[in-house]
Amino acid sequence: RQALGDAAPELAEGDAEAGLVSARALGEVVARAGVGELSLRPRLGLDAGGASPSASLRWDDAWIGWRAPCGPWGRCAGGAGLRGRTIGPGRRGSLLLSDNARPAPHAAASWEGRVAGKRGLTVRFEGGAGWLDAPRDDVERPGWLFMDHRWMPLPWVEVGLSRLALFGGVGRPLPPAGQLLLPTDPHVYGDPDQELPDQDELAAFDLRLLAPVGRWAGIGGAADRPTGLDTLEAWWQYGAEDVIRANWRGIPYPSLAGVANLFGGEAAAGPLVVGAEHARILDDYFRWYVAHRVYHDGFTQEGRVMGHPAGGDAVDAAAWAGWIGRERGFLLQLGQRRRVGVAGRAGDRLLALATDEVARGVALEGWRRRDDRRWWKLSLSLERVTGEDFVPGADGWRWRLAFEG
Repeated sequence: RQALGDAAPELAEGDAEAGLVSARALGEVVARAGVGELSLRPRLGLDAGGASPSASLRWDDAWIGWRAPCGPWGRCAGGAGLRGRTIGPGRRGSLLLSDNARPAPHAAASWEGRVAGKRGLTVRFEGGAGWLDAPRDDVERPGWLFMDHRWMPLPWVEVGLSRLALFGGVGRPLPPAGQLLLPTDPHVYGDPDQELPDQDELAAFDLRLLAPVGRWAGIGGAADRPTGLDTLEAWWQYGAEDVIRANWRGIPYPSLAGVANLFGGEAAAGPLVVGAEHARILDDYFRWYVAHRVYHDGFTQEGRVMGHPAGGDAVDAAAWAGWIGRERGFLLQLGQRRRVGVAGRAGDRLLALATDEVARGVALEGWRRRDDRRWWKLSLSLERVTGEDFVPGADGWRWRLAFEG
């Protein structure tokens, strides 16, 4: 891949392409023997036109694992190493975990199968734990864990429950194992020196509906032309940064804090696809990903959030239309992102800077594929930014042109 421009790509495993000219060589090696698997995906990089030329070697995937039947109606899998993960239905990134940041070392295990036989409920459980290895400004090498549970009561309905947690780290005590699995008391009160175990938590519920209306109603389109409606898809993800204790007339009850929402939809008619998505990662009192009492950097690697690329304190919206053919296609996308600069908190309200950073952009990509060895993709993005870094009058343009093949 060769790229020109000063706009950093998103959802690229944390690769910021730090230069006006960037070149990447991507490789993939997969070896399987019996139930075992070894997967390696290196990324060699060269950047120029920035502060200084630089070369890099990154690993999008360095995983050793296994897969095997597990029970009469399921399969188990596990492994350890580096592997990018996405949890949730979002197209432009999910609230909890996506491939926006560099993968962090971890081990994971999963089970997928059917409950009550072949016609029963499809269920998937996955969990893992490791540590964040990138340099941080708060606590070095904190532990992190994720849990993701999926249910499909019907073939076109998927329900998900997921959470992330930060804990421990260099010089920090570990919480009890029971609290890591079920954080009934993740907050620490009366600890001004911050010496007791603490956890930072994110959790989300998501729902995805994929209705094959073309098959149901007999109005499906052809593979090479939009002669009828094939599918309608809708998704919603509802997340919270924490659960706090609130009171109603002296009666305590659990309340969600730092609420965020992501929702979208897409329609497909043959090769024609049209969709839109909106994410509001913004709260009047709590901040997403950052500003925890101990883990100030939150769920980040190298300053990039592990979840939605908009980060915390932001509103993101996009619409797209494309032609996804068997051998060729294109996709046009329009988007806007507003980031709010939070300076502090007074009482029960956050104090925001006077100027928001607003980015409005357009992106176009086209590709041609003849087989797995012969393909190419060309993409161009252009973005107008006002109030960059929350500075009044700091307006400008960002652009990126890339070729892959």
